[in-house]
Amino acid sequence: MEFEKLRKENADIVAWIRFDDPDEMGIDYPVLYSGDNETYLRKNLHGKIHIAASIFLEGLNQPDFSDYYNILIGYQPGEEYQKLIDHMVNNSSIQTGITPQSSDKILTLSTCTGQGYEKRFAIHAVCVDTQSADVK
Repeated sequence: MEFEKLRKENADIVAWIRFDDPDEMGIDYPVLYSGDNETYLRKNLHGKIHIAASIFLEGLNQPDFSDYYNILIGYQPGEEYQKLIDHMVNNSSIQTGITPQSSDKILTLSTCTGQGYEKRFAIHAVCVDTQSADVK
């Protein structure tokens, strides 16, 4: 990775996300920050329209990751995203029998465990049904 070289091309690059074995997960990308959630939703790091878009930091977060909770957003359709989902399922503490697919809507709930902010407990849920509610 040539982080500083890429930062010269695009100053919105604030970090890099990767797994120790990027071949296993297929995740090895720059993280961008524009201060909003639209700029990189359908653009790559060079500003070109792209279906897979970019990995970017939530617009309400600080670009130096000084917030207690930072949210990375990315839309990676297909095989790479499915590998990430499969990895989460295979490493889950609780097996539910549900096998999420990359086309599913997935919700993540994350909270601290114990003292401090170093350890997190995450629940990943798949939307299996929707119902409308009358809100007045």
